[in-house]
Amino acid sequence: MNKIIIVADDLHQSKGVCYDLIKGGMEPELCSLSEFLSHADNIQSSTFVLDITDQNLQKKETLLPFKKISEICLFFVLSYVSDECAKLEAFSAGADDYIEKPYHPKELTLRIRNQMKRIEKQQDPVSTKDSQVFLNIYIDEKTRTVKINSKPLLLTKKEFDLLNFFLKNRNRVLSREYIQESLWKDEYPKQSRIVDVHTHNLRTKLKNNCANATIGSRRGIGYILEKKK
Repeated sequence: MNKIIIVADDLHQSKGVCYDLIKGGMEPELCSLSEFLSHADNIQSSTFVLDITDQNLQKKETLLPFKKISEICLFFVLSYVSDECAKLEAFSAGADDYIEKPYHPKELTLRIRNQMKRIEKQQDPVSTKDSQVFLNIYIDEKTRTVKINSKPLLLTKKEFDLLNFFLKNRNRVLSREYIQESLWKDEYPKQSRIVDVHTHNLRTKLKNNCANATIGSRRGIGYILEKKK
C-alpha cells in the first residue's frame, strides 16, 4: 500500500500538498475529485489524501465512495474545516485521520507514514514451513493461495508454481533453462518460450495488483524476483 493519491476539487491549490509529500520522501499523484468519483468502483489498494473545500466535504456523495473502500485503503481528510460535525462525518466514512489546515509539512508526512507502517505491520504475515513472504506478497503452499496486501490474487496452476519458485529464490537471477527444467521438466523443448510467456503474465498480474515486487529481466541470462524500484 505504498501508492499515495491526492484527491482534490482544486488541483492547482493541492499542488502545495503534493510538493509537501514529495519533500517528505513520498511519491504522490494528483487526481481530481470528479475523476475519482467516476472510477471509485474500480479502486485498488492505495493511500488517499482527500483535499477538498468546505462545500464538497459536506456532500454525502463525496465521502460515500471512501466508506466503501476504507477496508482496503488508507484514507486521510485534509481540510480547513474545523467543525466537529465534519470530522465525525469523515471518521464515520472510515477516515484514518483528519488533518486540519494550516498544517506543518513534516506533521502531514509523519501522520501518513505512521498509519502506513501500522497497516504494513498488520498485514505482515510470518513465513512458515508451508508459506513464503516477500514484501507485501504472501503465498501458502498448503492451500495454494496468494495474497497481496491481504487481498487474494488469482493465478493459474503454473503461475502459482512459478511465483512460488521465484519466492524461494528471491533476489537471485535464474536462467530460463533452470526455471524450465525445474517446473516443466521435459514437457517442452529447450528452445521453447514457455518460461517467457508465463513470466510475462505473472509480472503483469503482480503489477496490476500493486505488488511491491516485480520480476526483472537480465538480458541473455534470465529473470529475478526483486523489490520494485
